[in-house]
Amino acid sequence: MSVRPWEEIVQRLYELMKENDWILNFNQAIADAKRANVPDLDNINNLTDYLNDINEFLFWKPAENERGDVVYNKLCLFYWILEQRTTSILQSVVLPNQTDKQLTILSQWMVDYANRLGAFYDTEDSINAETIDTFYHSPPYKMDQYERPPGDWKTFNEFFARHVKPGMRLPDDPGNPEVIVSGADSVFDGHWPVDDQSNVFFVKGVPWNIKDLLKGSEYADRFEGGTFMHAFLNTTDYHRQHAPVPGTIVEAKVIQGAAYLEVSPASTPARKVSLWGVWMLQIHPVTNSCKRAGLSLLTPQSDWLLCSL
Repeated sequence: MSVRPWEEIVQRLYELMKENDWILNFNQAIADAKRANVPDLDNINNLTDYLNDINEFLFWKPAENERGDVVYNKLCLFYWILEQRTTSILQSVVLPNQTDKQLTILSQWMVDYANRLGAFYDTEDSINAETIDTFYHSPPYKMDQYERPPGDWKTFNEFFARHVKPGMRLPDDPGNPEVIVSGADSVFDGHWPVDDQSNVFFVKGVPWNIKDLLKGSEYADRFEGGTFMHAFLNTTDYHRQHAPVPGTIVEAKVIQGAAYLEVSPASTPARKVSLWGVWMLQIHPVTNSCKRAGLSLLTPQSDWLLCSL
């Protein structure tokens, strides 16, 4: 099989490796990653193999199997080598109070790579009738619940942001403003109290501070004493955001974060994954029929290699 010439984004990574003495870091990361015996790494045995692989990924038309885990595992595989100790130390720390900090060179490259892949998913080369058909034969995607546009989707991003059919995903008691609904079609991961300093003791005891996340917002301190919740959207899920309560959007902004994916090499399909990408922040002041006012904050984290939000 002929090897495609490296795209500029891949060539840039190789140049960065040489300029910053990262060659040993990446060679060690490849060796460490392969010790997990992940079958999809069988064709990656050295640095050239790795660079060729991430270059080909830039042209991959997403397609699925019956289990619905191909796209998910592709995302995990890409990041698995970057998650190793010798490469993760080259990346920015992922915490809310770091959102306004300049990214490290490698973390910035990862964001640029994600954007480059997202640009491909905006082209007609990213999808065809055969790949669309694989999703219809993958039960986890529940494609019977989605509208199929006349002439089909023209890009993978169009497909990924597909619309559900009328009557699907209806909220309970839609005329009752007291009912809070899920902001996304997702798996509920838990909820935690926000203390009087806006801290949420969330992942591994690390405090996530709402004020740090909302730097520059006049509403940053309005969530003290509230509740923080987290839910995870898998690649099989409906990827459109909905307001959890009726109200008026008073502020919206994009918080540029680092591309980040934490992968465990478990042999089961249910690998732990944590996503950090471009965050869109929306604040909804809610005035319901009882004339009580409040704020809800919705911060969807984009799937950083599926840049369709």
